[in-house]
Amino acid sequence: FQKYKKLGFIVYGVNVDANPQDAQALLKETGVSFPVGYDTKNRVSQLYNVDSMPSTVMVDRKGNMRFLHRGYKPGYEKDYEKQIRQLIRE
Repeated sequence: FQKYKKLGFIVYGVNVDANPQDAQALLKETGVSFPVGYDTKNRVSQLYNVDSMPSTVMVDRKGNMRFLHRGYKPGYEKDYEKQIRQLIRE
């Protein structure tokens, strides 16, 4: 989603692993290119009603949750792109 960065779209990751060292190793291995915070007490997960991993939460410019995707299946990217474009236009 780097192509939307110039339009103000930002990606943040939230890791809920109890052991930050394990999370760091995974992030290094996968080459994540966006900032990742740690939520070992699940506060962010509770705030956005995330109850499964992975989950994708899309928040608008005002901080309101607009889209929540639980889990992942190939092809979700089309939905993500459509929703990102919608949020950028607002």
